[in-house]
Amino acid sequence: MEDQFYKIPEARTYDFQSKKLLCVVKREQFEDAEEKTLTSISQAIKINFQQDVEVLILEKGEKVQIGSALNKFDVVIYFGVNPADTGLNIDAKLYRIFKLEGPSLLVSHHLRDIAADKNKKLFLWKCLQPLFGIN
Repeated sequence: MEDQFYKIPEARTYDFQSKKLLCVVKREQFEDAEEKTLTSISQAIKINFQQDVEVLILEKGEKVQIGSALNKFDVVIYFGVNPADTGLNIDAKLYRIFKLEGPSLLVSHHLRDIAADKNKKLFLWKCLQPLFGIN
C-alpha cells in the first residue's frame, strides 16, 4: 500500500483595521468597473472608500474563516458571495439585514448585476439607508 499525502492549504489570516464596511466579493466578478461601483456606493452612503471600506476578494472556489475579524466592522456586505464561504452558517436572505452580535450583515447580488439593474440598485439602496443612517 502506497502512502498518499495531501497538501492542506494554509489558512489565510486577517488583520483588518476597524472600518465601517467590509465588502466580500469574488475575484472573477471584481474588476475596475466593480471597484468604481463600490466607490460610488461609498459616496452615496457618505463614507470614504479608501479610509472606511475593506474589500475581501475570494479566489474561485475559496472558502475562508474570518470569524471574530467581522467584529472590526459595522456592516458586512456579501456581493454575490454566500456567507458560508467565510465560515458563517447563517440563513441570510437576499436584501434582508441580518444582525450579529457585532456587525450587521447583508447579502446582495454581484456588483456587476447591481450596476446593470435598476431594481437591484433600489433593493440595495433601501437596505443601505438604515444601515448607514441615510434619509
